[in-house]
Amino acid sequence: RTELGAGDEGLLRLNYGFDYREEFNLQVIVAGEDQSEVFECTQMRVASLLDVAVQEPAFRGSLLSTVPGNDIVIAGRVNATEELQQATTVSVELLGTGLTASVESGGVTRGDDGSLTATLSGAEMLTGKYKARVRGQLKGGEHTVDLPVARIPAGSSEVATDAHGRLWMQGTPVFPRGIFAATEPEDLTPIAAAGFNCAVAPYRRASSAMLKRAGELNIGVVVWANSLNPEFWGKQEARLGGFQGLLGWYHPVEDPGFKKVPPDIANAFYQEVADASPYHPLITCLRCPSMVSQYRASGDVLAAWTSPRPGTDDRVVTSMIDATVEAAGSRPVWAIIDLSGLSWYSPADQQGDSDPARPSPRRLRAMTYLALMHGAKGLLYYAFYVPRYRSTPGFLIQRDAPDLWEELTKLNTELKWLGPVVTEGRRTLLEPLAGGIIHLAQFEVAGANYLIAANVSDRMAMTSFTVPERAEKLVVLFENRELVPAGPGTFADSFAPHAVHIYLVQ
Repeated sequence: RTELGAGDEGLLRLNYGFDYREEFNLQVIVAGEDQSEVFECTQMRVASLLDVAVQEPAFRGSLLSTVPGNDIVIAGRVNATEELQQATTVSVELLGTGLTASVESGGVTRGDDGSLTATLSGAEMLTGKYKARVRGQLKGGEHTVDLPVARIPAGSSEVATDAHGRLWMQGTPVFPRGIFAATEPEDLTPIAAAGFNCAVAPYRRASSAMLKRAGELNIGVVVWANSLNPEFWGKQEARLGGFQGLLGWYHPVEDPGFKKVPPDIANAFYQEVADASPYHPLITCLRCPSMVSQYRASGDVLAAWTSPRPGTDDRVVTSMIDATVEAAGSRPVWAIIDLSGLSWYSPADQQGDSDPARPSPRRLRAMTYLALMHGAKGLLYYAFYVPRYRSTPGFLIQRDAPDLWEELTKLNTELKWLGPVVTEGRRTLLEPLAGGIIHLAQFEVAGANYLIAANVSDRMAMTSFTVPERAEKLVVLFENRELVPAGPGTFADSFAPHAVHIYLVQ
């Protein structure tokens, strides 16, 4: 416990007697003099001495024939004071193969901040399961961590992620653009026509006919069911796992932190699904930024649900994506963006021309690009169809929000072209402008530079900005116009409320 006066700053130092070989959860509570007056409550994970994970292959540490790369890369840090970091020696052994890595051999690199990276070649690994043993030795003690790695035989349907967060379906890189919820095989036709390449479907509707149709349309289906029974998911794998149209599984507990499912149960469920379905990822939805770190091991993909409401700006999207990307480590983050608002909950909400909690087309576009600017590697929209709830008629986007459906079609056209920029480009988030309401991100890929700028507010803004590399002009993509510099590398542009501009630097 420490006490601070109003406006004071201080360093909170915790001395504890826990075993350095075990991680634990830390809760920090900021309260007033009256202990019942709580200003902030934060929970965080404190790692053990060796905080390491398999970075490559990124999908469960498994080498697949349809995902490029044969190296085994282990990354992390020595979680200790600077003095103990320097006193700790680190080595890695792939048990049963004779492959080792150390600082002396050049296979392990160490950073001044305690970071470490170890690389082993898995090119000669035979099919099977292995363990990479990471050993940290201190004077008078040793900490070892065993990380599972494998080379698995080729499957009839393979979907996985790589170290860059890209999704690979049947050996082809895909930028996921999906929508909830397809309920009939016929739903996939308009979904595909609108430019989506994946859809979420409840398991009772995810028939063999739907999966077959998905394969014909080159759409991946994510199957959802409300069951934590591993036997159930084994049956789903046996029923659907061989279809080319199966993308993966959706965690049965949306936002496990909110629904008070303990992290160990959510994480154990993930391991059970991974064992039952070695070729298809599990997608876990999270909604609470402060809880993300505790559930980062509960899925292969972490999907950050973002639902801005009236009176808020689009920074609720960026804060959720930022928190999830920070906690996810090597796991890719997708954004779930709410389309349907609250109109399907109550007949009273359906009166009038629009639901105030449903985004406008312009705001939908802004939320989409802000998610990508802040690190999302895929998109899921909610929803194509929402069934009737109590006495409501339900929600069908083509019928109830045709303006949003039209905007989604335009977005998918843009994102089909921009997908490689987002998934393969080196992303740099730049300092916000115009009092923080204009967010900017630069993407560099294949020698080309792209700049995306988005207005997070419902206010008009005019601002100037400097391109990191001096440019002769900016081509404004999808707008049929160009910007010329007002000064060396400096450009100016106007932003309507929630406007997005995408520039190609030339």
